Amino acid sequence: MTARRLICLMGPLFLAAGAAQAQTCSATVAGGGITFNNVDPIALSAVTAQSTLSVTCNWGLLAAPTVRLCVNLGLGNSSTSVNPRRMQQGTANTLQYLVRTGSAAGLVLGSTETNNQPLNFQMTWPGGGVNTLTQTFTLYGEILANQPAVPVTNAATTVYTETFSSASARLTYQGYALPVLDPGTCPVLLASSSPIGFTATANVTKNCTISATPMAFPQGSTLGTALNATSSLTLRCSNTLPYAIALSGGGSNAVTARRMSRTANGVTTTVDYQLYLDAARSQIWGDGTGGTLRHTANGTGHPAQVTVYGQVPAQATPVPGDYSDTITATILF
Repeated sequence: MTARRLICLMGPLFLAAGAAQAQTCSATVAGGGITFNNVDPIALSAVTAQSTLSVTCNWGLLAAPTVRLCVNLGLGNSSTSVNPRRMQQGTANTLQYLVRTGSAAGLVLGSTETNNQPLNFQMTWPGGGVNTLTQTFTLYGEILANQPAVPVTNAATTVYTETFSSASARLTYQGYALPVLDPGTCPVLLASSSPIGFTATANVTKNCTISATPMAFPQGSTLGTALNATSSLTLRCSNTLPYAIALSGGGSNAVTARRMSRTANGVTTTVDYQLYLDAARSQIWGDGTGGTLRHTANGTGHPAQVTVYGQVPAQATPVPGDYSDTITATILF
């Protein structure tokens, strides 16, 4: 008789946290990123925008029910930090911005690779025959305030961008057989990874603002000699933006023959005067017609002041009283 023995040799069985990972997860951002429209740097205010991040997980037959996920947004092609980030136009023009999660004042989204906090969350298999789950988050973008020197190019709306590689914008995730095995931190070892397409875009618009102080000529009992006065225009235009300032003809509708007027008892009397670009009062400041000139320059993004030189020439003295005119200063850009 021959005896046969069946010997089963069993060694220790180790189940690594992610060894049975059969779920797959991916993330997308609506529109491919965040777009900031109508960014006006000389307004000095922050500009906000939002986008939606969708994360979807699919559980297979052997999938661990609990998944730890982290959305990483590292450095794009023009940033050196995540707070703030930088969009770029050309080789030197930059625009600072942030990307947050949770709220407009929430977590500044970062990456484990840059030692900044990614978006860290958990998803659990829904069960009941449902094997797919999607969770959405709002991404909050902010162009930082007080960047007046951000330039426009070619006197037109200028697009600033930052793009992210698949290594910089990515979803990492790892499954755990039991919820208690989930450490709550972003997975590094054994983690799966899925790229997230992401681009930040800003449309920077050109703009100018202008204000003026009144011009008050000195009082005089006669107009036998010329009277001089000045006023100031304060303006701010987008950096590098060419602009021109035109002054209207006032009540006379004639830039070469301006007149102040006074009406009393139905009778209107006038006083001739003129406005000039220069202290010598030789260059008439008008709208470019009739031989008049306009003030022209390029914006810097910062406030600038321009002096308007006025003169009442010697002339026959009219009826005493207060004479006035209203001039419209128009900035063209």
